[in-house]
Amino acid sequence: MAGLCSSAFIIFYLMLTSFKERKVTPCNCILIALSISNFSFTVFVCVFSLGIFVWPWLFDISNVYYVLIPLTCSICSSTWLTSILCFFYFIKILQFKPGFFAWVKMRIDTMVPWLIITVLFVSTFAGYLLVLIFDLELPKNSTNLIGGHTLNDHQSYMKSIIIITSTAYMVSLPSTFASAWFLKQQRSVGKYGSTKVKDYQSAVNIMISLVSFYTLIYVIDALDMLQIFAFKSWGYWMCLIFKFSFTAVQSALIIRGNPKLREAWKRFFGLRYLLNHQDG
Repeated sequence: MAGLCSSAFIIFYLMLTSFKERKVTPCNCILIALSISNFSFTVFVCVFSLGIFVWPWLFDISNVYYVLIPLTCSICSSTWLTSILCFFYFIKILQFKPGFFAWVKMRIDTMVPWLIITVLFVSTFAGYLLVLIFDLELPKNSTNLIGGHTLNDHQSYMKSIIIITSTAYMVSLPSTFASAWFLKQQRSVGKYGSTKVKDYQSAVNIMISLVSFYTLIYVIDALDMLQIFAFKSWGYWMCLIFKFSFTAVQSALIIRGNPKLREAWKRFFGLRYLLNHQDG
């Protein structure tokens, strides 16, 4: 619920701001797309989880595609959109000599919508591809996903997810380190003004937080894939809770790192607190 609310807040605020300003900045465009992807991921995870206990017929082999394909698409799109956000900040912060990155820097604003569309196509293709791989490795006589699902099937599916999303992670990681190092160097010599340094520092803080968060996600996925924790052990439940908190944590990191979103969040919930306090 927290993930849905925080993602919806980001989407609503940025779209309202864009409507008032009569333009959508490239950064806001990426954040809106990322929040929509996170919102969708939370919905699909809820359906997937409830289906195990409430709607077991969802896990019939003939219906599993309707659950796993959108779930996989949302995972891939969230990871790739995060990498686009880090790459966008990287291009905006650093100064480049004439060459490829200088060419990209001049066109990055117009490239953002196309990058987002490309991510949607790649994520959709990945969703169908991974589910196809998963289906091919299921026992042919299986009629229920839970009953036919084995450790090898789970490992194959998790490996495929990690391989595709780790490519995006490898874009985010060097972009973050390069941006943080460059900003530190420029700030030490006082080349940037205080306002620009503050804006860039907020962007770098978001990048560092997101990369650290995804690093932890990959560690947890590796633990899950290798079956380090026994089923229903404390470690198993901790990993499961952290995975279910994916959207809430990522949205919180974005809100905390973005000054405008942070102030809007404080005003919104501060107003609600005051109204509730007066009613009491």
